[in-house]
Amino acid sequence: MNADLSRIVESNVPPSESQTREMQAFLASSVSELSLLDDQIEAAAKTFSDLQQRRRMQRELVAGVKRALSKVRTCPAEILSEIFLICRDGALESPQYSIFDSRRAPLLLAHVSSRWRAVCLSNPRLWDHFHIHQPACIPPEAALWEVLLTPPPQLSLDPAFRLLMRANDRIRHAELKSYSRARDIADLWNLPRDFPLLTSFALRIAEFESALPSGVPDCPIGLGIFNTAPLLTALRICSPLSPVDLQPAAVTWSQLTALDLDLCIDLVTARSIVSACTLIQECVINFYAPPEHTQFSLPDKVVQLDHLRYLRVVCRDFDSDSLLFFDAFSLPGLECLDVETAHLSPLALPNLHRRSQFRLEDLIVTFFDPSIDIIAAFLKLTPSLKFLDITQSRLDDDIFKAFTQSANQPRRFDFVLPELQTLKLSEISVEPETLETNGVSAAKMAESFDKYSESDDLDTVDLAFPSIEDVSLTLNGDPFKKSVENRLIKASGGIFTFEREKPTT
Repeated sequence: MNADLSRIVESNVPPSESQTREMQAFLASSVSELSLLDDQIEAAAKTFSDLQQRRRMQRELVAGVKRALSKVRTCPAEILSEIFLICRDGALESPQYSIFDSRRAPLLLAHVSSRWRAVCLSNPRLWDHFHIHQPACIPPEAALWEVLLTPPPQLSLDPAFRLLMRANDRIRHAELKSYSRARDIADLWNLPRDFPLLTSFALRIAEFESALPSGVPDCPIGLGIFNTAPLLTALRICSPLSPVDLQPAAVTWSQLTALDLDLCIDLVTARSIVSACTLIQECVINFYAPPEHTQFSLPDKVVQLDHLRYLRVVCRDFDSDSLLFFDAFSLPGLECLDVETAHLSPLALPNLHRRSQFRLEDLIVTFFDPSIDIIAAFLKLTPSLKFLDITQSRLDDDIFKAFTQSANQPRRFDFVLPELQTLKLSEISVEPETLETNGVSAAKMAESFDKYSESDDLDTVDLAFPSIEDVSLTLNGDPFKKSVENRLIKASGGIFTFEREKPTT
């Protein structure tokens, strides 16, 4: 198109007859021109698409070559096995873990390559854990099959027995969970086959109060597992609601390094069992008062457990004196002590320290006596404490005053904990008539820690807890009056934290 036609196109002036003929001729010739341009664009687009595909194929080839040259493919089988173990161990704690799940290690790893499959199948350590999941309510169809295939007393754990018996010579760690009553599975401890590699065994029995009629006799549990598992060093039995007769005689407790008995056993049995665990390093024991007809006094001989580092003692029976348990032992290597008791004797812990002279680092106490005097006497003897957790049925003024950092005001309790880093105070329940008083004392304690945490001249202040880094206060019940609650909230954010939980019913 010439310049005259361009001017007409760009303006509103009507074309002349000659210009009209010229424009019609231009339109006729433009059809072929546009068709040619379309063909060229299509060819260029095909070329571009071909180039993109070639680039994609080249990238995939390069990535494949890089994978082929990866060090993982030449990794020795021993190292590859350790990597597989790490991949599997991350899923062991999951309640849904299944060793036969193709979406998880180790079965997933066996589908990567023939070499990986060979490594997986040749490493027995990858297959030494299996979880047995038993539903709380067995469907009628499944229950019918169990009745047809096995005797009724073995209904609850029969699948677990079968799996244990098949793999008895390969199992190192076994943990069984059941919703049956302990008295229904007492034969579990008399396993008919040997377990030469078994080092830890745990049984958890989930029971419900409604399933425990009054007057049911104690469940006798023999411990024949010690005769079939010579390498057993860790044992855990958890059945907190049923009364249990352990029958500990003729058992080699000395082979254990970790023991957790969350059972309703009497104090006499508990003390004799712990006394026999001469190599024990970690111990959790739950007991109640001895029967009324039992004459039980302080021991004539103190048992020294040199290897014990962690001890948790639970005694929720108000009729039981914890002194009768602690006075049986000397624990020179004790580092962490966890005591939960309804009645804590004033002499129990001080006497234990006098005999043991241990250097305690962690102390956790849960008891229903609201007085701080009992624990304060023991804190004077343990300046090495780094972690202190106190839970009481009611936190009163004395508790808060005992832990108030004050350079000018004398403290009622003169214990000093120069290495204490973490302090936790928790309350099981709050009495309404003491809310306002306790709230003021708690606020003063919180403000004292908040004040000294912001001070730049701590060396010049004579503090009872100079190393403190974390102080937490957890209370139940209704809030304090608004002014006190605001003081606690305002003091939070530094080393002090305040939390209020809903009361339990």
